[in-house]
Amino acid sequence: MASCSSRNRDAPIAVVERGGCAVGGLGARIEEDSMERPYQITAAICLLFAAFVAHGAFRLRLYTPMGPGPGFFPFWLSLAFGLLAVVLFWQARFGRSEPMPADFFATRTGYLRIAAILGALIGMVVLLNPLGFRLTSLLFYFFLLNVLGRQKLLVSVLIALAGSFGVYHVFADWLLIPLPIGVLGI
Repeated sequence: MASCSSRNRDAPIAVVERGGCAVGGLGARIEEDSMERPYQITAAICLLFAAFVAHGAFRLRLYTPMGPGPGFFPFWLSLAFGLLAVVLFWQARFGRSEPMPADFFATRTGYLRIAAILGALIGMVVLLNPLGFRLTSLLFYFFLLNVLGRQKLLVSVLIALAGSFGVYHVFADWLLIPLPIGVLGI
């Protein structure tokens, strides 16, 4: 790879030059095939998520007369997460940047699998109340194992049954936490 030149060091915006280098207004050079920019974007998203959780937790009570309130642990965990996001951004910006792996971007099949998982999660949210926890999670597990995981049919059915009905039994009968039953009563 060609090295970055020193032209346009004082450019107010990033300029992509030949050789695959972007030169920022402060003279910082970012190579196009480094992991610096993805790490910075990830750190920014994590910091926004930490701020969102901290705001929601702060709206809850941090302390009660009996001790820590419902917002205590989410608030402090979000602060720790935000601090880690700042450290990630700092390391990405000022640390030595590692090269981007050749397989950083997924293939078309990989993106279709990601879309299928997101679609299954959305379907689970939509079907949870009408069908109930057991049937919805049974369909979800079966889809993930059989279609995406490419397991044998018997293995998919057994794991889906154990996962859906077993988890329901643990929560509903042992922990006494109610889960949606659905219109079929299953």
